[in-house]
Amino acid sequence: MSIEIFLKGSSKYKLYDNLNKPDESKNYCKYCISKKNIFSKYSENLNELCCLFARNLIELNTKIQGEDENKERCRYFNFWINNQLKKKISATIKDSTQRNYIRLQFLQVFFKIKSHSLHNDCSYEYDQNVDLDLWEKWKNLYDFINNYNHIKNLVIHDYNLCQKYPSYLSHIEEVYNNYKNECCNTVSRKCPFSSGFKD
Repeated sequence: MSIEIFLKGSSKYKLYDNLNKPDESKNYCKYCISKKNIFSKYSENLNELCCLFARNLIELNTKIQGEDENKERCRYFNFWINNQLKKKISATIKDSTQRNYIRLQFLQVFFKIKSHSLHNDCSYEYDQNVDLDLWEKWKNLYDFINNYNHIKNLVIHDYNLCQKYPSYLSHIEEVYNNYKNECCNTVSRKCPFSSGFKD
């Protein structure tokens, strides 16, 4: 079951759409030039994603309007990029070492942008212990929490979604319980964001 059927149309979930809009100008691709050959070995889509990554990082305040706090914009940005990376490479790259290698390339692009002082206070959160599957689970939980009222309204008014909701809720509860056990009571490197996600 795709959980997006519960999230589509919500104003919070539409923030990801802003990050996915193509960069027609290609002005931000210059930060990815040194990675182009590496990305092309895995997927041409990665270079295009890198251009969006650079643009979104530099223009985050305008890309995610409606979120007043920078840490919330950063969360959306990090969930977005890790979700996009998972979509782009999970079918072709099964080896976790290679997946981490791709993610490290994005981290290097982040540092390049940071060195030019062209970013806001947002960082690309990378830890080799937090794989893309785990990022997806945390994103699912985050999106559920941020879109709860929207989801509740959908389920009340749509019989088909109401029938699918218990399965979706069960998944979210499992992710939440894992998160609570892993992150709330101990110091774990397998938690999203180096600080502040517990609030």
